[in-house]
Amino acid sequence: MARSIRAMTSPTTWCPTAHTAGQAYSAQGDDRTAGGTPGCSLEARIRLPKEVGAWAAIWTWRDGDQQIDVFEYHPDNPDLLESTNHVRRANRYHHDEAVRPAARVDLRTVFGSRSVDWWLNGRRVFADGRGVNRTWYAHLIVNLSVCAGRYHPPPQPETTEMSYEVSHLVVRRPMTTGTSVEATTSTDGAG
Repeated sequence: MARSIRAMTSPTTWCPTAHTAGQAYSAQGDDRTAGGTPGCSLEARIRLPKEVGAWAAIWTWRDGDQQIDVFEYHPDNPDLLESTNHVRRANRYHHDEAVRPAARVDLRTVFGSRSVDWWLNGRRVFADGRGVNRTWYAHLIVNLSVCAGRYHPPPQPETTEMSYEVSHLVVRRPMTTGTSVEATTSTDGAG
């Protein structure tokens, strides 16, 4: 089962009740753990939002730092995915025909200590050559925000709902033996 992430707008303001709508996964604890450590990888199948004013993203965060943007997408830039390593300052604005409002795309990101690498539909589109430090770990955030108009246009007045879908989300972490173990499951809600 896919998880649709929705944000509601009110007729008088572009700020929904909750600024972001979505599912946050913790790197500490339960069986839905999805945080990252160096060498881990993330795979996601998503349907991009189509409504102008939507700001869809999957990213990492911990203690005000450790941010890696797996992707950010704004439908007003219809063929553009943003990928950013905020830890060691590298980014790519990737234009692609496969990226468009309501398109389904497969993403993969590998969080290496020497390079963070991003894939789109099975093709590597960016290797930053900078990576994350060996002690890096972060929590995974899947969200949809509503743009207020500063960097991207706000929703149209007639827009009352916007969404994007994450139908598959997996994080794999390396084991100390050098092999990999799947740390999470698809977003179908199963343990």
